[in-house]
Amino acid sequence: MEELYRGAPGDFVQTRRRLAETAKAAGDAATAQQIKALRRPTVSAWAVNLLVRERPPLAGEVLALGERLRAAWEGGGDTAELDRRRTPLIDKAVRAAEALVEETGRPLGDQARHEVEETLHAAVSDADAAAEVASGRLTHPRAYVGFGLPAAFGEEEPAEPDEQGREGKAREPGKKKKQDRAEADQTEENRKAEERRRAAERRRFEARRQAAELRAKADALATERDQLRRALEDVEQEEETLRHRLDQVRVHRAAARKSFEEAEQLASAAAGAAAEAEAGLT
Repeated sequence: MEELYRGAPGDFVQTRRRLAETAKAAGDAATAQQIKALRRPTVSAWAVNLLVRERPPLAGEVLALGERLRAAWEGGGDTAELDRRRTPLIDKAVRAAEALVEETGRPLGDQARHEVEETLHAAVSDADAAAEVASGRLTHPRAYVGFGLPAAFGEEEPAEPDEQGREGKAREPGKKKKQDRAEADQTEENRKAEERRRAAERRRFEARRQAAELRAKADALATERDQLRRALEDVEQEEETLRHRLDQVRVHRAAARKSFEEAEQLASAAAGAAAEAEAGLT
């Protein structure tokens, strides 16, 4: 399997056929069928697989950052520092994947490069995408649907400067009390607005998670459909082979029947001639 996903996509079909035939010749029909059902990766998926297989420390750093970000989000922690690290790290990983592809003698086009970037962002934001990337057997790019809260989440708003621009200046008692009440009301309103914003962000995150799950299920069903189609093609091919063999058997049977009938006629004629000869002797 390693040979399949390490090689270029253009060699995938030929290598898959060779490995399947080798397994079948060894008497392992089940493995041969599994190999035949494997899907060829796109160029961008192949680039990600190269990154995972040839640069495991860098790929592992991207996946580890994703685990920490998802844990921070689920636990309501501060993701600001992790978010700041995410983009530079993914850019570094994309450049490494691009260099690995170029080492094989072909460039990584702009569209494929964009898909590599999107896939790595998806691996950071979604555990299922991360598992697919970590396997080193990605067959198609994953879409990035967003993740987590903005970088400023969890940080308090800076305090407003004194209206007069002078800290600690004594105010009149009535005026100070009125201003304190207004500030308290504004603080409460800010708190409620922040709660609403966080709730909305959680709903968006849950919707993205569900969308990712549905996409994964759709991909799994598509894979199963392709496997069943290939199995049907194999059965139809076997049926055609059997029909051809049956036609050959029918031809042989007709020829054998004709030979039998001719032999029977000759035997009958010989028996008649022998009877006549015997009668002539008496």
